[in-house]
Amino acid sequence: MLCFAATSTGTLYHYVLGREAPYGYFELPVVLGTVGGVMLCVGTAGLWREKRRMEPAVRPLSRLGMDYAFIWLLFWVSATGLILLAVRETGFMGLALAVHLGVVYAFFLVLPFSKFVHAIYRFAALLADAGEARRSAM
Repeated sequence: MLCFAATSTGTLYHYVLGREAPYGYFELPVVLGTVGGVMLCVGTAGLWREKRRMEPAVRPLSRLGMDYAFIWLLFWVSATGLILLAVRETGFMGLALAVHLGVVYAFFLVLPFSKFVHAIYRFAALLADAGEARRSAM
């Protein structure tokens, strides 16, 4: 959520305030993104470790590949974002940005095939239910 907040704040800075990136190290988008990125790296590394330690009897082998792919991509989205922050004032920024955006793109390509697609289905079900409730009240 901190990374999403950083992206949203950066968007507001750009389109509402007319300020272009890169922002200072202590400005809200950078601070939120840095803290969120570090927490995401640590969290996904811990989740990877716990998945590897799971008892084989309770591990669903059919979903194991997608779970690992999703965790791996989420880790690298945050790690490449932190790398991008570290090299933003060097000649490597262009390459780091291309790699980061490529990993983000791959993450969003994989997302519909992971269990997180449930959020989209749940939102659609809530909208349908609200529409039915409104129609039956008339």
